[in-house]
Amino acid sequence: MLGEAKNQAQAIINKTLIESKKDLQEAITQTVQTRTANIKAQLEPSIERARQAAYISLMAGCVAVLASGIAFWAAL
Repeated sequence: MLGEAKNQAQAIINKTLIESKKDLQEAITQTVQTRTANIKAQLEPSIERARQAAYISLMAGCVAVLASGIAFWAAL
């Protein structure tokens, strides 16, 4: 009888541990997803500004090359 009670108690403990592990895994997953979304939201404006700056720099370089080509042909 004592052995049966011990086995039942152990089964309850094991079940509780498994449920706790699942709950912890879900909480960790939710936390990681939330933090990832927050970081992405914070970085998105900076990334967009960097894209715009790169595009403007590229356009300025093209204008400079065009201007130097015009100056070269004008000098001939």
